Amino acid sequence: MGSRKEASDIKTQCELAAYFTHSNLQPTHLALSLISAMSASVKAKNYKTASGFARRLLELNPNHKGAGQARKVIQLAEQHQHNEEHQLDYDEKNPFVICGLSMKPIYRGAEQLRCSYCYQPFLPQHRDAVCPVCLIGTVGADASGMVNSYGQLK
Repeated sequence: MGSRKEASDIKTQCELAAYFTHSNLQPTHLALSLISAMSASVKAKNYKTASGFARRLLELNPNHKGAGQARKVIQLAEQHQHNEEHQLDYDEKNPFVICGLSMKPIYRGAEQLRCSYCYQPFLPQHRDAVCPVCLIGTVGADASGMVNSYGQLK
């Protein structure tokens, strides 16, 4: 039972690290998130995914140490011929937003609901839940959203 929980934790850690690499960050911070996701994927033996992070890292022209680490990961992935130990809920080529409750991706074109106040996206199964982000709105309810001034209502 303990090993199943550990495997689930490793998978979740890899998924969350992968999602974070798609945040709108400055290049130096993006490089750090890519290194973190790449390392987590290698530890989980998801070499194909790690190779994708390494290639994205090399596009940012990292320092000598980061570039060397990325090249090693790419070579490791080529040796293991796209071996994936854990099946991640992650598609690097398909744009997505993160569900505010389940922390799962909602890919472009998939049905999603929004918080009536802060506009955070959610998966449809969370309809009518209280938004955990703002603690004010309701998921899927119709409302004007957050209004900062009277002029926005016009």
